[in-house]
Amino acid sequence: MTTRVTPPAPPASASVWRNREFLRFFAAQTTSFVGDMMLPVALTVAMLSAGFGASEVGLVLAAQIAPLVVLMLVGGVLADRFQARRMMILADLVRLVGIGVMAFDVAQGRPSLWLLIVIQAVTGAATALHQPGVAGMVPAVAPHQVREANAALRIGISIGATVGPMSAGIIVGFATPATAIALDAVTFAISAACLAAIRPLAAPGRAARESLWQGIREGWHEFRSRDWLWPVIGVFALLGLTLYGPFQVLSATVLTERDGAGGYGLMMSLFGAGAAAGGLVAMRIRPRFPLRGGIVALLGYVPVPLLVAAGAPLVVLGPAFAAAGAGASVWAVMWATTVQTRIPADVINRIYAYDQTGSMVLQPVGRALAGPAAGLLGTGAVFTLSAVCLLVGCLALLAIPAFRGLRGDQPA
Repeated sequence: MTTRVTPPAPPASASVWRNREFLRFFAAQTTSFVGDMMLPVALTVAMLSAGFGASEVGLVLAAQIAPLVVLMLVGGVLADRFQARRMMILADLVRLVGIGVMAFDVAQGRPSLWLLIVIQAVTGAATALHQPGVAGMVPAVAPHQVREANAALRIGISIGATVGPMSAGIIVGFATPATAIALDAVTFAISAACLAAIRPLAAPGRAARESLWQGIREGWHEFRSRDWLWPVIGVFALLGLTLYGPFQVLSATVLTERDGAGGYGLMMSLFGAGAAAGGLVAMRIRPRFPLRGGIVALLGYVPVPLLVAAGAPLVVLGPAFAAAGAGASVWAVMWATTVQTRIPADVINRIYAYDQTGSMVLQPVGRALAGPAAGLLGTGAVFTLSAVCLLVGCLALLAIPAFRGLRGDQPA
């Protein structure tokens, strides 16, 4: 049997930016995320130019959600069993081929609607194999720098959220949508190459080969046995229904109608800039109670729906969006670091899969119900309900002793 060698870890005091293994992982994640942000823009333009309507565009863009949610737990089990890096490389190669076929089809001028739907479903399934591995890879490549590594990844996500759509718009304007889609495929090739370049990692040993169902069941046992863990995922599942899903739809509609696409784009850019700043802050602070500090930071999101509902001008909304981005980023770093440092290595990818599934499962429902709810109650009432649900959810978590009392310096 081949012995796996863990790469020597840099000292805890070293900067995460000097950790070569992490830099390769950072490059893989950031590059593929930029591509992810390019695809919706390029694909929408391509379909509209080919004569498809908004319904067909929405159907294609949503086609990857169902397999992503359904297969996420399977991806977590496979990542724990076969090593996360292998599953991530396989997923990147599948997405490389799928998006490459999509680019070729779009380049023909009249893409096939059913082929686009199938490709989106396949890439959604591949993403379900990829995403759970992120949780296990961070402590593997940066064992003494987990918090700093998570903060750096949040900065990379913020950059990707800004650069991706902007790049797609420029490429579509000067070239073609197929070119932008092809570049998205290239990002998966780069990601796979970066992951393959990471030196072999020590894979956690398992006592026995368990079935897929046994793996899911063991992950569920680990998930529900931690009183600080499962309430968070339950609250954020409900927030996907009442806050994140509706706000994504209605804020885009309200701000675009009132201030134009430029105004909405500016708010999204400020949110991204705030998220990057929040990542920098999270990289340096060491709160004694990380979950408590993170959820308090997330409360900075509460004013945003209320200000949009009140018709606040952009000069007021701008700082609010930036503060919301910073608070969301700090929370994300504190949460990810806590999970990665307190969950056993041989089940961490399954726990992350439960986290991701819970966070996503009700968001599509929230998006779908946003329009009817606004028509029935009024847009302002939906925004107010979103803010109230976020406030109540955060306060409910702070009321749980196991959550608010979890110390960052306690042994896992």
